[in-house]
Amino acid sequence: MSWTYTNWTGTTTNPPNGLDFASTDGIVDGTPTEGGTWNFDVTVTDSNSVTDTFTNFSLTILSVSSGIEIGDISAVPTTVDQGGFGYAVSFDATNYEADTMDIDFIGLTFWMGGNDITGEYYVNNDPGNPASVGALATETFDFTVRVRTDAQTGLVDINGYVYAHTTSSKYNDTDAKTTDNWMVQVNAGSPPAWVSKASVSDGTSLRSVSGQNVATHGTNLYILGHSDPGSNIYLDILKYDSVNNVWSDTTIDLIVARAWSTAETIGDKIYVIGGHNGSFGCTEVDNYDTTNNTITAGPVMNTRRAFPGSAVIDGVIYVFGGWDGSNYYNSVEKLDTNSPSPTWQTLSSTIPITLAGHACSRFHDGKIYIFGGHNGIGGVNTIYRYDPVTDSFQTMTTALQFMAFYIWSEYLNGKIYIVGGSSGVPVVEEFYPPTDTKHSGVDFPVIVEAHQMGAIGNTLYVPGGEGPGSDHYAFSAE
Repeated sequence: MSWTYTNWTGTTTNPPNGLDFASTDGIVDGTPTEGGTWNFDVTVTDSNSVTDTFTNFSLTILSVSSGIEIGDISAVPTTVDQGGFGYAVSFDATNYEADTMDIDFIGLTFWMGGNDITGEYYVNNDPGNPASVGALATETFDFTVRVRTDAQTGLVDINGYVYAHTTSSKYNDTDAKTTDNWMVQVNAGSPPAWVSKASVSDGTSLRSVSGQNVATHGTNLYILGHSDPGSNIYLDILKYDSVNNVWSDTTIDLIVARAWSTAETIGDKIYVIGGHNGSFGCTEVDNYDTTNNTITAGPVMNTRRAFPGSAVIDGVIYVFGGWDGSNYYNSVEKLDTNSPSPTWQTLSSTIPITLAGHACSRFHDGKIYIFGGHNGIGGVNTIYRYDPVTDSFQTMTTALQFMAFYIWSEYLNGKIYIVGGSSGVPVVEEFYPPTDTKHSGVDFPVIVEAHQMGAIGNTLYVPGGEGPGSDHYAFSAE
């Protein structure tokens, strides 16, 4: 018998590339190199030359790709100015898997002559960008870009990145199908600037805060315990509504009064970790539920840690170093909040030096970066990278401009911002891990240390700290 496949319609009028439709045994073999849907007829002929035709067969090849893929970069206009802002860039991302993908990180990269110069651009992720891409679906992501006033002039290639996950796997793409470019030209422009926001208060009275524990959730920023110029320790929780530029008292208190803690947001909960109660370092962890405005005690750490650093990756909190009131530490603990009964685990790897008063931020490469701090003798300017997968540290080539502790860092739109510290200089630095490079940012309005900051949308908020007191500043990377 023989088989003949005819009358192809649909995606193309030919059989799918990569497939062999055998005429002798009817077997379809091979690996398709294109996706789509085809309709066709099959005619069967027996040894007596008797034929019969069967019509309206349909063949659908869902995809020949896997993971998530960035399509074409689209940038408008074609020429931009140093210091210019509001420039539009977009790309499509296609999910080739059979499950919905949640977006972890999206953004843009900028290249000149094969060199990564992303640090010269502020990328604003559109707040309306999708949080996920459905199975076998495509979504569009929009960005607006501000060009630094000192950005290099000339032809700049624009690429993109997306990191995403399903319930079982992680995926990423850092190379668009087609890039776009800009011609950057000289222009003084209007540089971004720090602006004043509503002063820190409990809704009635101003609060001069330092050693404050800051975290964000949605459009709100929280101060969860703090100290004051008289070294008094407070346990109340203050809330800043960034939409209405208003402070209020949540009327709920921490279980343990402390300052100089670290805080991390996971889902609707804020974990307030360690700190100093006025006498010694703490092991306590308080869990604040932002939805129900309630607080519960969490699992205690293995080591007393004041002035620690922390970061979260995939629901796992990592806490680095700290001071117990007498001793400085280089040890690391982690808490897997995905576990039904989470407990703190002290890791095998340690920071190369003892540290307290340092800053930590996670980057979208899945690594955690540690900046500056006090090693028990004085301030340092070293930057370390921690890899949770290998439980190992690497010393970066780039260092901070000054030896400093009591600093803070925050990830925002593809860069890590490091603000203030004990250097006595209102410095802001922007660190870009992929190239291990940094740029000087827009100086902070005043000298600040013993502070923390948070990111909401495309804006950094720094409420209080030693120096500003109750003053509150914000910087927009739009």
